[in-house]
Amino acid sequence: MEIKDVKTIEDLYNFCKELKKQNNGKFYKLEDCNLENFENKGGVEIYFDDKEKIDGEFPRIVHIGESEDFLKRLRHHKNGNKRGNESGSIFRENIKEAIENFFNEYPYWNKQEKELTEEEIKKELDKKVSQYICELPFLIIDKGDKEKLIEIAAKSVLDGKIKVSEHWLGSFSDNDEVKRSGLWNVDVVNKILKKYI
Repeated sequence: MEIKDVKTIEDLYNFCKELKKQNNGKFYKLEDCNLENFENKGGVEIYFDDKEKIDGEFPRIVHIGESEDFLKRLRHHKNGNKRGNESGSIFRENIKEAIENFFNEYPYWNKQEKELTEEEIKKELDKKVSQYICELPFLIIDKGDKEKLIEIAAKSVLDGKIKVSEHWLGSFSDNDEVKRSGLWNVDVVNKILKKYI
């Protein structure tokens, strides 16, 4: 099956399973891969969450991104924007917000030995965002229609075909788009949600 033939959520997951097989049965993970091995070419990356399973085994899709330069995009996802105050990607910003909300609700999970300064809190939060992203399995497609794939993934959750765990980090997001679709994507999901209102 080619990516252009993907029409349903079943097609999408079957395609991802086959893609994983072609990658020696493995996902990529930012925590244990050398970014320099990725060529400076574009395509679509599909992120999964190991703690979210669609069939008791295969992880659920939680983010679909697209870039003209994989190396630059993956560096931003992994490390943020070290040249400025921004986190480096909207993906990171959405995760950061959810982590902040989580620790506001469950402060004992982030108990510190001493009171941190505002700058130290910011660095600690950025570190936790990087840790979360680096643990997410992902696959890469040389080319594909990102918006089409996001719509298929979001629609499967909205229609109840794919269940999102109440423990998923995205459930702590302030973005209704993230919580309702089970995806960290916001802009594209917002367009899709309008079809369901």
